[in-house]
Amino acid sequence: MTLQELKYRVLLKLGVVAAGDSPNPDDSATVLMRYRALHNVLTVRDLTNWNISDDIPEEVEEPITMMTAAACARDFGDVDPGIVLEGKFGLPQPSAAERQLRQIMAATYIRTPVNVEFF
Repeated sequence: MTLQELKYRVLLKLGVVAAGDSPNPDDSATVLMRYRALHNVLTVRDLTNWNISDDIPEEVEEPITMMTAAACARDFGDVDPGIVLEGKFGLPQPSAAERQLRQIMAATYIRTPVNVEFF
């Protein structure tokens, strides 16, 4: 998913834009700002395997869309509280999106075996 598609999907999920409409540039900029902040937090916690400027991998499209929508909710006023609960990152009980992302990233984790030397 490209960043353009992410912006559209987030705004659609929040009800800011109707299906088939073009998003407002200011709204798109807000989504991009929140996505960048989210990506930085996820990278620090080893929950990304793509660069911020890359397309979002297909397997994590849904959780990233949900998490970005939750991060943007306050910026767009009256939003369904369910969107925040299903996508918020860092809650005491992980949201559905965070659980999905952690599960996907754990499955794609490639570990490097450590060779032990005995002396």
